[in-house]
Amino acid sequence: MNQILTNKLLLDIGGFFVSTTMNTIKKFPNSKLAELFNGNYSLELDKKRRIFMDRNGKYFEYILDGLRNAKLILPEDDFLRKKILEELKFFELNELIEENKLIFEKPVLSFDVKKCGMGIKFSENDTVIEKIANSNTYSEILGKNSFKNNVVQWDITILSENTNWIVIGVADLNEISNDFMGGNNDKGYGISSEKQFYRTSGVNSKDFKINETYTIFLDMKNNELKIKGPDVDVKNEKSIVGKELYPFVILYSVGNSVKIGNFKIKE
Repeated sequence: MNQILTNKLLLDIGGFFVSTTMNTIKKFPNSKLAELFNGNYSLELDKKRRIFMDRNGKYFEYILDGLRNAKLILPEDDFLRKKILEELKFFELNELIEENKLIFEKPVLSFDVKKCGMGIKFSENDTVIEKIANSNTYSEILGKNSFKNNVVQWDITILSENTNWIVIGVADLNEISNDFMGGNNDKGYGISSEKQFYRTSGVNSKDFKINETYTIFLDMKNNELKIKGPDVDVKNEKSIVGKELYPFVILYSVGNSVKIGNFKIKE
């Protein structure tokens, strides 16, 4: 089939059946999707004589609505967004990618279960981290995703009475040693429950207490890191421009477990 004469199109996108028009498909004439329908390609037909494309129709549905409305409405789910972005790149729909660049680049805050020290337990859809009692070791918990040029902020709430030692902040993995928060060689940027600051300066804090919430604000383009909370207002004293920083937490428990959580990116 070398040429399509009608404006109406019946498509079979990996088992997802849809009716649309040639005008919609060619909304962005420089895209690969439009090029496939310019008459120079042989397009496969299914048994119902629908044009078959071996792609995932669940994600194509969002793209088709974007073409119809010249505006892409994306789901909240980060996994779905990534899959939709893959399809947009495959079809070279660069205009839709560019228009939604900030949404696709939205920072994600999650911690990597595989990169945790001993005695760490996650719960409540990985939004609560607990260091179990009597583990008698420091446990570092690193984020899955790094921040390079982002402007982002997130909250961490203290969920236990025991705050024997808690550190919150960001860290450059290229600078981390075995004891990256120790002495004068600290590599992280943050604050701990024992009134210690790491590459930050500001107002001294009292010890963390249960139900207190601390906000970490990061603007790497403008070299700004702030951590705020009850009696806490600190900022970075060394440059973070050009670095790749990961959210991190360090927990240490003696006698009772120590728990933090409800961490989430703030809009």
